[in-house]
Amino acid sequence: QSSLSATLSGYVSDLRLANLTGSHSEMGDLSFTLSSPAGSNIEVIQASCPGTANFNLNLDDSATGNFPCPPTSGGSYLPSTAMTAFNGESAIGTWQLTIDDQANTNGGSLDSWGLEICTVGGIPSSNGT
Repeated sequence: QSSLSATLSGYVSDLRLANLTGSHSEMGDLSFTLSSPAGSNIEVIQASCPGTANFNLNLDDSATGNFPCPPTSGGSYLPSTAMTAFNGESAIGTWQLTIDDQANTNGGSLDSWGLEICTVGGIPSSNGT
C-alpha cells in the first residue's frame, strides 16, 4: 500500500493515474485498487496478463484501448474500472494505491505512481510524484 497527499481545493472532475511502474515476476497475480480520501475504492487493474512480468503504464479514462500484456510500454490505457466514479468527490486528502498479490508466492516492488487530478469548484490543478 502506498499513499499520496493532495492539497487541491474543489471536487474531482477528471483523474489520471500516472507513471505506475514496478516489478513483479507474475502480473497475473496482482490486482490494483485506488482509494480516494472519501473512502471510495476502484479496482483499476484486475489480475491479468498471466505469465508476464513487470508494469510501466498510465491509466486514463480518456485512453483509447486496454493495456497490452505485459503492460511495460509506458503508454496510457483504460483502467479496468472507470475512474469517473471518483468525480464529484473532494480531491483534498490522502489517496491510496493498494496492490494485492493474490498468490503471495513471490515478491515485487512498486517503484512509482502519481495522480493528475483536475478539479471543479476550485482552481484546476494537478498533483503527483
